[in-house]
Amino acid sequence: MRFFYNFRIDSKDISPEMNGDKQDFNLINMRLLDPTLLSAMESGNYDPYFLVTIQNNYNGIVLFSDVPVGYELSDLELTVTVQKPVFLDVPFYRTSVVLTRGVTIAGAHYTLDTSRFTIIKSTWDGNFQTFKCHLIPSSGAAYVFTNTLSGWSQQAYLKASNTDAGDDFGRAVSISGDTLAVGAVSEDSNATGVNGNQADNSDPSSGAAYVFTRSGSTWSQRVYLKASNTDTNDLFGIAVSLSGDTLVVGAQNEGSSAFGVNGNQADNSAPGSGAAYVFKPLHCIFLPLVIR
Repeated sequence: MRFFYNFRIDSKDISPEMNGDKQDFNLINMRLLDPTLLSAMESGNYDPYFLVTIQNNYNGIVLFSDVPVGYELSDLELTVTVQKPVFLDVPFYRTSVVLTRGVTIAGAHYTLDTSRFTIIKSTWDGNFQTFKCHLIPSSGAAYVFTNTLSGWSQQAYLKASNTDAGDDFGRAVSISGDTLAVGAVSEDSNATGVNGNQADNSDPSSGAAYVFTRSGSTWSQRVYLKASNTDTNDLFGIAVSLSGDTLVVGAQNEGSSAFGVNGNQADNSAPGSGAAYVFKPLHCIFLPLVIR
């Protein structure tokens, strides 16, 4: 799932249709916030920014882009109302509604959250057009291709052992010989270390990495990897690098204040400082080496 650092900010004269008098913004990456934005959000010196873009998935042509009259947003469904009629000359499944939310500071727009939906219903009442939409899931996948004398061909289609909507499996990949590592930056389990419990999704976007090995032409998942200090929004798996039997996994938003190698992982007083985890060898169960 895509739930990261949540900021609650005053909606400042946004109409009641905008989900009441406050808005929740999901911040994709704290490190992307420059000092101007951080200072403005802390002081309240900003204005909300909303944008709805409707585009053709086939050729990317934008059919509509404007500030919505109002919207209601749940985890998986969006109802959005616009004041101009939007002519859709393609089927709904070929059309995306992109909701962008952010803040405006000194005339500059800062995007804090972007979600893409597919339309399931559209109505026009003579004054407003309303779209009911579903979130486009992105569980993710990895594809392995090999090159022979006859050309390239797909050898394998890989999914996580705990596939879930929004996990972004495939965000990062690395291959070395017959071993492949795949990152799922938005995977949600609260497991730690190697081959832990994949079923408890209580740490949203903590992230995971998966190691696959090849025997002949057959690929199979070997291990399921989590950080030794799994935490919500750490984005473990946003980067993976495999060399021989050594794997390095990045966790961009990990928040401990440790220094160097194998420091104190429990002190989350440095949000977004990040960490790297080294796993070696892959065929045994080892605690990761943590590098700061």
